[in-house]
Amino acid sequence: RISNVISAVEEFYQSKNLSVADYDTLVAEVNAAKTLAQDAVASQLAVPELDCDGDHPRADVENFKEKRDASIDAMKAYRDAVKKLVDAVKAAAESASEGEGVENEQ
Repeated sequence: RISNVISAVEEFYQSKNLSVADYDTLVAEVNAAKTLAQDAVASQLAVPELDCDGDHPRADVENFKEKRDASIDAMKAYRDAVKKLVDAVKAAAESASEGEGVENEQ
């Protein structure tokens, strides 16, 4: 779902010919956060099944919890990076529409 939001924002940004000073930096941050989130989720999914009869069940549970927490934190960072991008594009769109309103009134 987050990828759909990013695609929609990029399409809107280009179709409206908006200008955001640090747009490329924001997109790079989104892409970096996405990669980290994907890696964290993959790492969590790579944790072997828990086996209470194994040698170290407590360590296995702790490992799973650490990977889960890292995955959650990475997804939150990804979401926050996307929010920053959306907010910047929204502000540029509002600024552009206010400029058009002033021109139309004259």
